[in-house]
Amino acid sequence: MESKVILPLTVCEDDVIGYIASRYSSSPVEIITRYMEQEGIIPGNDIRSCRLEDNEMAILRDLGLRPSSVEFVTNQ
Repeated sequence: MESKVILPLTVCEDDVIGYIASRYSSSPVEIITRYMEQEGIIPGNDIRSCRLEDNEMAILRDLGLRPSSVEFVTNQ
């Protein structure tokens, strides 16, 4: 069984997330994914060279960036 994290699409349009993404030449989706990996919300990918700094992690936490729900799906 796999899980699926669901966030509102408007999170990707946040100016702060856009700014952090531009610093890393990444997309907002990649920054949100990296944040969730570093927070332990989803499994991490050790291949990534990008590691968000402590202050960036704190900013994203302050935005209330948390999954609105987690769905569990069965592999078919």
